[in-house]
Parts: sequence; C-alpha cells; structure tokens
Amino acid sequence: MHADGQQHGHVPTSLWVWIGYWACLFVVMHRPLPGAAKLPIPGVDKVAHFVLYAVLVLLGGWHARRVGRRLTVSRLLAWSAMYAAYGAVDEWLQPLVGRTASVGDWAADAAGIVAGTLFIAFLGHSDRSTGNPSRRTSSQ
Repeated sequence: MHADGQQHGHVPTSLWVWIGYWACLFVVMHRPLPGAAKLPIPGVDKVAHFVLYAVLVLLGGWHARRVGRRLTVSRLLAWSAMYAAYGAVDEWLQPLVGRTASVGDWAADAAGIVAGTLFIAFLGHSDRSTGNPSRRTSSQ
C-alpha cells in the first residue's frame, strides 16, 4: 500500500474521475447543437466554459495531490499551458461538428484554467503555512 491508501497497480479513483470528466467534456463540446440553438441569457456560454475548465483543472489538481505529486510552480504552469492548448484545439475542432469556434470561448476556458490553477496554488500555500504534512505540495 502507498501512503495515500492505494495499492500498487491499482488505478486511483481520482484518476478515473479526472479522465472521465475530461472525456465527458470532450463529448459535450463536440456534440452538434440542435438547430440554431441560442442560449436564453447572453454570455452564459462563457460562464459555462469558465466553470467547465476550472473544474477540469481542479480535478487534475485533486488527482495529483491524491497520488502525492508535488505541485510546483513549474508543474502548475506546464499543466495550465497543456489545458489551454487543449482548449484551443477543442475550439478549432468544433466546426467539424457544426459548431462555431470562438476566441471568446477559448478566453473563457483560459480564465477558468487560471482560476483553477490559482485555487490549487492557494491550497498548496495554505497547507505549507499551516504545516499540514499530509497535504504539503512543495516537498515530499
């Protein structure tokens, strides 16, 4: 058994949740919209993009912490860049399923990524300042 209670060779639940969410996000973002679907509240799609990508980042951070990964600044920046690149590719692919690619949607994705990353960084800072060794992110 590892320190996080996981058996060697066992895939942690946090990984399944993170990857499962990401797969669902891909499917949702690549389903054709019925007809000329218009959302009733202007800008609500940007809020949805923000929240969906913030949750993606938070789930990835949760998984990393569960398996004892150090969440260094360089690691957080690398993961943020990867998520942002994924968001750009996600937008680029949407015309293939009859949806419209939007720089605004990608900007909302990026804002959610930044918010999620800052939240994870704040949690790591809080854990270090309280001396909680079970949640420490800067060293093992």
